[in-house]
Amino acid sequence: MKSSVGILVAQWIAITSLAHGFYPADGWWFNPDESGRGINIEMQDDTMFVSLFHYDESGDPVWWIASGQFDDTQQRFQSEFIATDDGQCPGCPWIGPDVVALPDPDVTIEFDSPLTATMTWAGGTTSLQRQYFAQFNVDDPRTFLLGEFHFTIGTNGDYSADWLTLDELGEIEEAQVALGTRRGTSLLAAGEYIDEEGVFAVLVEDSATDFRFYVFIMNKNRIEGLAWTFDQDAEPTGSGTQFIAHRTSSRSFVQTGVGPGPLENPDNPIQVMAAGSPEQSFGPKTSNASDDASRALLVARMRSLRSLADGLLD
Repeated sequence: MKSSVGILVAQWIAITSLAHGFYPADGWWFNPDESGRGINIEMQDDTMFVSLFHYDESGDPVWWIASGQFDDTQQRFQSEFIATDDGQCPGCPWIGPDVVALPDPDVTIEFDSPLTATMTWAGGTTSLQRQYFAQFNVDDPRTFLLGEFHFTIGTNGDYSADWLTLDELGEIEEAQVALGTRRGTSLLAAGEYIDEEGVFAVLVEDSATDFRFYVFIMNKNRIEGLAWTFDQDAEPTGSGTQFIAHRTSSRSFVQTGVGPGPLENPDNPIQVMAAGSPEQSFGPKTSNASDDASRALLVARMRSLRSLADGLLD
């Protein structure tokens, strides 16, 4: 059964990539071996807008921009750059810039994943990756799991939800993990980075007798994958249930109580509900021997399930 579930997850990732592509992560991209220039990418519906800051042959800074349709079946953006000059200077009255045609404007960006790409343009071919400069450590990908996430699970009108807070990093059973709870409860959750292609796993105590196991790919704030709910004394079976999730609060908020997170406004009952239940607390955590033992058992079980996905993208 373990190998069959792993194969099904691999098939799901391949099928979803071919069927509807993926969303490249919005934000700043760069080549870490060529620091000093970069590109900003934003998606709105199926339209991608790209702005490139770099330098001309004299070493003066220049901006190029391009816009066009993103092909989600090929994970490809193709367009033409334009340049602008003689625009508004800092503190000066507004003046519309001139558009400058470029001798070699064509640009193609091929996305290998939501976080990696290759750009072919007048400067040749450049490898790109999403730039992270705050909480995320590309050398320690479990940091991507820090925060709060809302999950929607199911298909064809039959849905359920989950809400997880992962607010600690730890090393348990030789595993580098992110630790937390189901929001507003004492049910434990543990997450781990599985694969260099961006695959993660999270195991949650779904109840006193059940687990829920998530396997997924993610970019900065968007998650897609498969979930299994099963008896704690059994193994997951079947092909899993599709889910999508997104980040609802930042690492800073769940670890310190300060930072981007739910709004708290006593005049808005919806925001009061979103701010958390009385059982939920944020900021530095203290653990006890019982917590540590329970976490160790959860992580050990998650590690045993990891074999389900060891060959995900081989």
